[in-house]
Amino acid sequence: MISSNMEELQISEIEATFTALVKQWREETFGISSTNQMSMHPAYQQIIGMGKPVIPLFT
Repeated sequence: MISSNMEELQISEIEATFTALVKQWREETFGISSTNQMSMHPAYQQIIGMGKPVIPLFT
């Protein structure tokens, strides 16, 4: 039971971090047409660095 609660906490932390990074990335790259600049943004790089756990969040 405890491991399940810890797992849920980790998942919600991952989701919260992902959501915050996406918000930051969208706000800070608004109006940028360069895909290179957009993809090199630190928030975008952090999202990519989060790996497989965030793939289901890309909807």
